[in-house]
Amino acid sequence: MLLVVPCLMFMALCAVQLAIYGAAVASATHIATDAATAAASRGASAADAMVAVNDGLAGIGATAAGPSVIDIDESRVTVQVAIVVRRILPVGPDSVARSATVMRERFVSYLER
Repeated sequence: MLLVVPCLMFMALCAVQLAIYGAAVASATHIATDAATAAASRGASAADAMVAVNDGLAGIGATAAGPSVIDIDESRVTVQVAIVVRRILPVGPDSVARSATVMRERFVSYLER
């Protein structure tokens, strides 16, 4: 009985840490998708993606684990974002990185359709 309560507390803290990690994954995915969408619009640049990343991080109170990688091609935009995972236990990952790829908008004239 003496070891049951500490084991239950550890299991509860592990469940909370897993929920924190899941929230960080969802946040990183959302920020990367928003930044890629912002940079994929017609006339946008990598600066627009960086503004979207910074706004997303500030909006949820997260900290970037490193610089965001923005790759703009003729047909697509890829953004990779890394977020620091807050930890309540000394186990588990320190950060999570997610990337999103969005096709760029392009103008097609009426005659080309």
